[in-house]
Amino acid sequence: MNKPPAFQQYAQDWLVGTAHLSLEAQGAYERLLCHQWVDGPLPNDPKRLARQLGVSASKFKMLWSDLAPHFPLQANGTLANPRLEFERDKQAGYRMMQGIKGRASAQARGNNGSTAAQPSGQPKPNLSFSS
Repeated sequence: MNKPPAFQQYAQDWLVGTAHLSLEAQGAYERLLCHQWVDGPLPNDPKRLARQLGVSASKFKMLWSDLAPHFPLQANGTLANPRLEFERDKQAGYRMMQGIKGRASAQARGNNGSTAAQPSGQPKPNLSFSS
């Protein structure tokens, strides 16, 4: 199954949840969310995170003091935003259910499990005339 290219972001939740952050910290937060979505949980390595954000180690340290609560340490030693992982799990569940429904629909149509559309009968003649 392909990785979903995007995640749902709720404007109200973002505005309320980041109101305490500077605009610079909000941008760093969004970039870290994007890295987490694409690559999975973030490394617990300030130097690597600073590189991902394109900032110096000292700038990262300043930003991280505000961002750390949004990326708690996980049992496996990585950092992850819990809400983003919830959205990832929700999407995976939805995609799985859609696949199950598609296969069930194909079987009900007698396509032996194929989800490809099957032609039904003869093509209809084109009765339009142009002059």
